[in-house]
Amino acid sequence: MRLAANQRRESIDLDGTWEFVADPERLHRPDRLPRGEAIKVPGCWEAQVARPYRIVSAWYRRAVDIPADWRGDRAVVTFQAVMYRCVVFLNGVRVGAHEGGYTSFDVDLGDA
Repeated sequence: MRLAANQRRESIDLDGTWEFVADPERLHRPDRLPRGEAIKVPGCWEAQVARPYRIVSAWYRRAVDIPADWRGDRAVVTFQAVMYRCVVFLNGVRVGAHEGGYTSFDVDLGDA
């Protein structure tokens, strides 16, 4: 997964440790997520969480430091494989969505 500024060829690699929050009953909101479990992305959450169980819905969360010189540029995040449905939030605001199995897609984050 990569985050890139449109006006330049710089990018940030988002692979690594993310926070995984299971939400099988879809009770949570992006601004009120409980603490989750650390997992590695890319990777399969089923092989990483302490309590694997049937999860219909879950959240992945990660803080990202955006370089100051990106101010004013439009940023795009590229997802290389998500199964099956994905909704993307930035600072609690929905910025995009995708549906499809393991296909690459981009989400324009606007003026990140």
